[in-house]
Amino acid sequence: MVALSAGAVVVEAAARSRALSAVHSAQAIGRPVFAVPGPVTSACSVSCHVLLSSGEARLVTGAADVLSALTIRSA
Repeated sequence: MVALSAGAVVVEAAARSRALSAVHSAQAIGRPVFAVPGPVTSACSVSCHVLLSSGEARLVTGAADVLSALTIRSA
């Protein structure tokens, strides 16, 4: 359902998470990708940290960050 959204937010995605398919779909159609990682030591956060370190996602800490980024992007 990425095509119907303004962007994709990934929250604590493990290494083989299905969330990554949403990320790739979002990137393919030019939607921004945001990540909310958990602890760096958590296996449930690996994908978020990889997306952030590779520059494929923007770090957000809450809904206000996402809304702000989308408002700036659409202006």
